[in-house]
Amino acid sequence: MKKKKKPTRQERKRQANKFMELLFANEVGGEALISIWTKQGGQHRFFDSCSDAAEYAIERARSKLDVYVGCCLYRNGISKGRG
Repeated sequence: MKKKKKPTRQERKRQANKFMELLFANEVGGEALISIWTKQGGQHRFFDSCSDAAEYAIERARSKLDVYVGCCLYRNGISKGRG
């Protein structure tokens, strides 16, 4: 049995971006932001583009952090709570 080849950084980025696009497509931007946070430290960031959100998620995951993506969009200016 062949050993499965690990995806390259570019492949991971493309897959993450595709995931974000499938979830949020034409809805993200302006008042609708993607929420990404890490379990370790509870760091929370908001993004108005799928590609920026994907890049951030990949970088955090490469740092061995547990990365989570909100399944809804948040309005701009949220600092606490559900938005």
